[in-house]
Amino acid sequence: MKIEDIENKINVSNFKYEDFNFWPIIKLKFIQKVRLENRMNKFSTDKKNLILKLLGFFISFYKYTRNRISKEKIDILYLTRSSDYTKKPNNEVFNQYVDPMLNFVGEELKIKILEINNINKQASKNLKNDNINLDFVAKYSILKAKIKRLLRINKILTDIDFLKKNLDLNNIENELSIISGYSKEFEKILKKLKPKAVYIICFYNLSSFAMSLACHKLKIKVIEYQHGFINDYYNMYTNWKNLPNHGFELLPDIFWVWAEDNAKKINKWSSKTTKHKAIVGGNIYLSYRSKLAKFEKKENISKKKNILVVLQFTELPEFFINYLKKNKDNFNWYFRYHPLYPIPDNTKFFLNSFAIEDIQKTSARDLHDTFSFTNLIVTLYSTVAFEAQIHKIPTIFMGDYAKKGFKNLLGKNGLFYAKNEFDLNNYLNNLNAISRIDKVHLEFDANKIKKVIKDSLN
Repeated sequence: MKIEDIENKINVSNFKYEDFNFWPIIKLKFIQKVRLENRMNKFSTDKKNLILKLLGFFISFYKYTRNRISKEKIDILYLTRSSDYTKKPNNEVFNQYVDPMLNFVGEELKIKILEINNINKQASKNLKNDNINLDFVAKYSILKAKIKRLLRINKILTDIDFLKKNLDLNNIENELSIISGYSKEFEKILKKLKPKAVYIICFYNLSSFAMSLACHKLKIKVIEYQHGFINDYYNMYTNWKNLPNHGFELLPDIFWVWAEDNAKKINKWSSKTTKHKAIVGGNIYLSYRSKLAKFEKKENISKKKNILVVLQFTELPEFFINYLKKNKDNFNWYFRYHPLYPIPDNTKFFLNSFAIEDIQKTSARDLHDTFSFTNLIVTLYSTVAFEAQIHKIPTIFMGDYAKKGFKNLLGKNGLFYAKNEFDLNNYLNNLNAISRIDKVHLEFDANKIKKVIKDSLN
């Protein structure tokens, strides 16, 4: 059954935990259940022993209390994640979401950064006074959730038969408890800093859900900055049905998107509420790069074309693997995985046997630096294709989500779909024919970006 059908058949307003509506969590669970069944990248289980966990807890507590948050008034509070930081060749650490904003308005506006550690290995960096590490807040919230589970404190205020029948109720209760704990800690921080607006990246993770909830209670505006191009098929941004008039506490007030087409998709449903809406701000990082004149292409001294394969959740299709085996030496193959979803060692070993460069090195490099010598992108449905248009690089999609989600965009402007080995071979041997890009779909005007940032504070 489709998630839209479920939403139309039940009263989503009845899904209450404590004092908030948790239907967005249920919607996400249904989407994940359908979409990620064949996921290649499994989250690793935390196998640390109890002593190490306790030690980590007390160290994080010490660091957090040592750098107590002082009362002050700021303009923007930016919630970011450790995975958003990358290390440059000169060993400087860069955040593609936060640093461009600081570059545009950092001297005019007071901006503080909250960092959630969501990966095992963080990029080392010298935190400034404007950076607040939330490692302790995360550990403390998770600990409280576990205690609630042990005490069997259940605050789901709805008929749970539906949840028991379709989803893992224990998992949902645990995540709701973590969101509640996070939110209460965020409220304390928000009351001290009094931001005019809070920015988040990707609203549908536990910390972002919690921040939206905390801001809702304190009547502080929440803006989600877009982290990928929206398609017609991913239901966390599209096709919300049967919405409460006042919207959802767990969703941001404003969705900052990169293109007018994306705004229309969100406003089609958000206009039915009094709370949510989308605005076209553009891609801040692309604007930052263009400002630094960083779109130049490097000369390809090799006679072979450079192909970048962008990996995702699910396995690469069999026809692509067959083509790869037959054409190992005909192209320079590069493979890149998502920073949040490192691939299994056996997959890494297999792909490295075809790669001209170690997959780890390609994945660690700034994507747009890799674009500077890339001739073609191959992916299942990654929306890096739309950023690649700026660099005049065509993309071949191979996944059904792209075929359905981008159906009105395929076949032109460097966006194509291959359903089999024949299609793939035809595209790769006719790169000049598919490389014409007359229209890019993303906006990145610097003046507009500055204006939208400042307007978001009103």
